[in-house]
Amino acid sequence: MALNLSRLRMLYELERLGTVGAVADVLHYTHSAVSQQLSQLEKETGHALLEKAGRGVVLTDAGRTLAGYAERILTLADEAESALARTGPVVGTIKVASFQTVLVALIPETVAVLAERYPDLHVEFIQREVLDGIESLLDHEVDVCIGEQFPGTRPIGGRGLVRRDFHTEPLLLVQPTKGEFSAPLPLAQMAGFPWIIDPKGSAAGQFTWSVCQSAGFEPRTFIESPDPLLALQIVGQGRAIAILPSLIVGRFPERVAVRALPGDPGRVLFTATRPGRENHPAIVAFCDALAEVTKRLQAET
Repeated sequence: MALNLSRLRMLYELERLGTVGAVADVLHYTHSAVSQQLSQLEKETGHALLEKAGRGVVLTDAGRTLAGYAERILTLADEAESALARTGPVVGTIKVASFQTVLVALIPETVAVLAERYPDLHVEFIQREVLDGIESLLDHEVDVCIGEQFPGTRPIGGRGLVRRDFHTEPLLLVQPTKGEFSAPLPLAQMAGFPWIIDPKGSAAGQFTWSVCQSAGFEPRTFIESPDPLLALQIVGQGRAIAILPSLIVGRFPERVAVRALPGDPGRVLFTATRPGRENHPAIVAFCDALAEVTKRLQAET
């Protein structure tokens, strides 16, 4: 029995995503083409892998068994590709999903380091919020996702991901240098101050809300935005306060006054890859350069 890797991936994606339509979208096939390939896989194995459920299909016991092996086989194929790549120079193109803070504070210097060390390695970036970036990684749209983990939030990771934590940085209270919102008051006395906060559904937004609620109040939202540069600009103009990571604040220290938060909380920066790809030389080169630049810039702030 010869098993086709492309068809095995379709079966694995069907288990992961739940519908043939979703598989077709991720793999850029038509719905009928996916159905035909899965039918061919059933013929190759001699087992019914799918059964109807309403207007869709679900995996049979045999289908779930093969999907588990498919995941392992696909990972092993990626491991083999990575091992072969390690026999030659670091070349090629990788795609990276990242959120704004890292793109602003870390990526320019990381790209400069890579250009000097590996001139034939090309890195392409797309801006994604962390959970969207993880989905892009699982859908094979990108090779690496850069993420962040805030204190008290649900851990990001699990099946289909290899996570590498590369930096923990302080989260800071950022105030104007002058004006009515510049006084270094205890946090509990800032209940009436205007705040710039990430969207409440985001990890950063949830963290700011939890800090304020722990101090006994709900923040008065002046601007809800995920843009840290906007927050720095508005705080620097004396119009609000915010909680921001030290890396982005450290790039523009003259604009604001910075204070530690109770308990000195920090966010963890990490890279995520798919299993079997974490040791690919191009991915290792990028992740190592990113960690090196982050460490150096943090030491300079």
